[in-house]
Amino acid sequence: MGRAKNVCHALVYHPERRARALGLPALEAAPRVELIENHRELSKLGLVIAVTGIHVGSDQSTELVLCKPISLSAGN
Repeated sequence: MGRAKNVCHALVYHPERRARALGLPALEAAPRVELIENHRELSKLGLVIAVTGIHVGSDQSTELVLCKPISLSAGN
């Protein structure tokens, strides 16, 4: 696993464990829309696009929220 992938994994793994410990239903991330590689890596870690949005005056998507449901069982 490359350095960037290790960092991405760490940025999802720790918050996921924390969310599970707090009993939260999901983990959310809001990467910059233009950083496509980040979307791919987050997708590989189980996050899916939950929300897209457009700021006033823009004709393209400017907001993106990825979400991963949190299993409350310790084994997942």
